Amino acid sequence: MIAKKTFVFFSPYLGHSGSEVLLCNLINEISKIDEFEIVLVGFTDGDLVTHLNTNITYFSFTQFYRKYHSFNKRIQRKLFSGNKHNCQHWFLLKIKHDYPGATWILNTLNLSNLFEFIQSEKIASYIWIHEMAPQFEWRTIPEIQFLKTVPEKLICVSEAVASSIRPLGIRGEVKVIYPGIFSEEEITKQSLKKIKNAGESVINIGMSGRVDVNKNSLFFLNFARYLKQENETRFKLTWLGGDDSNGLLYYIRTIIKAEGLSSLVEFAGFQKKDYVDSMANFDVFLLPSYYDSFPLVMLEASSLGIPIVGWDSGGIKEFVDDNRIGKILMNNSNEELHLFLKGYINNPHQFEPGIIKSRSSFFSKERFIKNFLKVLAE
Repeated sequence: MIAKKTFVFFSPYLGHSGSEVLLCNLINEISKIDEFEIVLVGFTDGDLVTHLNTNITYFSFTQFYRKYHSFNKRIQRKLFSGNKHNCQHWFLLKIKHDYPGATWILNTLNLSNLFEFIQSEKIASYIWIHEMAPQFEWRTIPEIQFLKTVPEKLICVSEAVASSIRPLGIRGEVKVIYPGIFSEEEITKQSLKKIKNAGESVINIGMSGRVDVNKNSLFFLNFARYLKQENETRFKLTWLGGDDSNGLLYYIRTIIKAEGLSSLVEFAGFQKKDYVDSMANFDVFLLPSYYDSFPLVMLEASSLGIPIVGWDSGGIKEFVDDNRIGKILMNNSNEELHLFLKGYINNPHQFEPGIIKSRSSFFSKERFIKNFLKVLAE
């Protein structure tokens, strides 16, 4: 009997960000292959855990900490002095003990709490990098040194990410594996976007994802202000996603209401089941992020035949490499985006849905899994 290769995936969160959804979908597919044993470790629990295949072993640091935190004080002091950092050390030792010889794969750079342990215990490790280089600025020198010298492989989601990593002088291999589309079943139920005739109705400009500063969510507000200033009524902005407990979202909503922008803006909220249906109502999909390595929503929107508009940031322009698919604009330019939209509303047939969809077909789930398995099997 051939021994299985064990991979332990680590994720700081298990919510609904692009990297977390991609991780969950990937390991569900890999776990179907007898050659591999898949383990997932989460430091903060999330509802993605409920979507895991039953043959994936899941470890929760939150549950581990709560369990041992309930020990009496004497045992706490003896084991780890009641210190959460030392508790984490015991947690990692348990995983290492249970899965000797396993390769650890970190699903983000934002797991520096593992770096010292991996280095001291000489554990084979890969890092799956979803972040762009500007996000390294807050990292310490030891963290950068770890990134340069310890991981055997760095798996990047786009060439933009890889290009930002290579100048550091990386010891391990730097691989580019573009994500794939896992929502194909829902997408195939939708017919391709029907192009509206010039001036037929209001053009719906869609955005999607969590509301935060890095996603440049304030552009949503600023562009709504610009449209009002220009007396523009031909366009509507729709944000799909977000979190009602998010302070920035609350701020944007408050300002939009106070400044009389509600007729230009809709917050559709988080759509768990009807996400693709909601996205299919968009005429144009906007990606205003400051840094975007390779957004999954871009693939989903284009699979529906929706043209993509974004800034020259990260991996977006690796996808929008043809003016028939969409447009790369000057960052944060209200004027340039407005000019593009006026051109679109006068000639919407410049973006043929079939051509846009054919571009997304290159980024299939099958191709992504095949490329990732190739790296794991090396």
